[in-house]
Amino acid sequence: MSDACFQNWSVQKLKTALRKRSPTTHGRKSDLVESELTNGSTSTVTGSTLNAALGLDTLKSQQEHYDCVKSGTKRKEPSPQVMEKMVHGTQNEIHAVATAVSKEEGRIKTESNGVCIVVSPDGSFVEEETETTTMAVEIKCPFPAQPGTYKPPIYHKVPKYYVPQILSEMYALNVESLLFLCYSQESTSAMHAHFDADLWSMILKQLEAVYETGVRPVRKSNQIVHLKEKISAYIDKHVKFIGEFVSVKGEQCPGKTSHIDEPFCTHKKAKHEVSTL
Repeated sequence: MSDACFQNWSVQKLKTALRKRSPTTHGRKSDLVESELTNGSTSTVTGSTLNAALGLDTLKSQQEHYDCVKSGTKRKEPSPQVMEKMVHGTQNEIHAVATAVSKEEGRIKTESNGVCIVVSPDGSFVEEETETTTMAVEIKCPFPAQPGTYKPPIYHKVPKYYVPQILSEMYALNVESLLFLCYSQESTSAMHAHFDADLWSMILKQLEAVYETGVRPVRKSNQIVHLKEKISAYIDKHVKFIGEFVSVKGEQCPGKTSHIDEPFCTHKKAKHEVSTL
């Protein structure tokens, strides 16, 4: 198989494995998490709206979210600047996935009956034999700094406003950890986050306090300061920085790529169609 074909097949396998799993509920209320993308518009919250819904952002953004959920108020269209950032993130996600599947996990040393064994796995997201999800993955592609300004191109710590989202994803997928990737064209950072049941319980209770009472918030909850402190502590205690790596750029294969169970794909180059293995 050519390198290009293998990389395309690997990306398709990874993306399918990450998306086809049916989320479980951990015995809690599944309607508070983004169980399926198609239901995101009718749910109380989604992973990406948790920060605003909780009141961790501004009171105005929480009220706007509350009105949308409880009163059916139409959600405001994103500004052109926000839309530009959203499009940037979507378009660059494939490159972050390509970077992830192109990296080895490094050498792992083990011993068996006195024999030293060193292996270098290519990755571990889904248990192949049981087909159970073992780790969630969240990808961020920050919008580059404007000309004449500077900001770090990637994160080296998970931003506080993403913590509710990554906890919700681990909760929904019933996994204990998550790989957080942050991509730029030059480099990609990787962080390993672990699930914190106590913090997630606090988040659920705060959501329930706001969205099950039927009372629109008129001020920030007294618990928000404490919740923010817990989130800061979570980042220090439960998120480990793995490293920063040279990025790989992915390209959308123009051929038929519906195959994900076998390493076959069809590529079109110029006017000739070539099948590769």
